[in-house]
Amino acid sequence: MSGKQEIITIEKDSLLEQVRKMDEDGRRLALITCTPGDDFQIDYSFDLKGELKTLRITVPFEEAEIPSISSIYWAAFIYENEIHDLFEIDFPGLALDYGGNFYRIISKPPWRKTGQESSLKPPPGEEAKEEEKKSPPTPEEHGDTGDKG
Repeated sequence: MSGKQEIITIEKDSLLEQVRKMDEDGRRLALITCTPGDDFQIDYSFDLKGELKTLRITVPFEEAEIPSISSIYWAAFIYENEIHDLFEIDFPGLALDYGGNFYRIISKPPWRKTGQESSLKPPPGEEAKEEEKKSPPTPEEHGDTGDKG
């Protein structure tokens, strides 16, 4: 595919309006990505006959909330749930909200901004399994007293 690609930087407040225009133009939702840096960069890519238009918004870590586009492109619920689970960005209005359980994540994602703690918790019973993985058992815990005789 050697079609034209265009990136349009927009404000978060105009996202739904711009996405509606993409839908009215007959574009299909191709991809939503999230990239952490100084802030979150979220790209919404739409395709029409091999021409890609991307709407780009930047959201500060402290204001990690973006209106869901799933009322316009229903399949966006997959991307938005994934981004929520991995980056803890909220999507008010999400058509199908997995409530943070789209993926089972038991530790803080490594790409979170330094110093931010994850609010994601291990599933019940997983805490003990994770603790067991952290330190190998001592010989005493296995009943090995060191006696060879």
